[in-house]
Amino acid sequence: TKNFDSLFDLLDIDKDAVFTEAERYSGKKKQKTRPQKADSHVKTPNSGLADLDANQASEFFAHLAESSEKKQEEEEKKIEIKTGPKITLETISRNSNWDEGAEGIIKRNLLIGNIEGAAECALKC
Repeated sequence: TKNFDSLFDLLDIDKDAVFTEAERYSGKKKQKTRPQKADSHVKTPNSGLADLDANQASEFFAHLAESSEKKQEEEEKKIEIKTGPKITLETISRNSNWDEGAEGIIKRNLLIGNIEGAAECALKC
């Protein structure tokens, strides 16, 4: 981290200020506590479910995705019947200045490795 600190100094980035800015923008404080390590000696209770091998798991998720897609298609057909055909409007992307506003906060958080803060700010946008 010493090399990164010198890089942040060179780029004139204050890590604490970036963390504070992200907390203020998102309204969420960063948790200072460290997660506790799981005790490897404690056995988890068996929930009565059978263990699946790789092929069975793959088939399970393929079947789950297939049934989910069918349900979604049925819902879309019902909505289309009620409201008429879907109209898609063309959107034009605008050029964003990634040094100001929420984009700047997200960029600075990514630069210092605060992925959690960047994600919180992105979700707030």
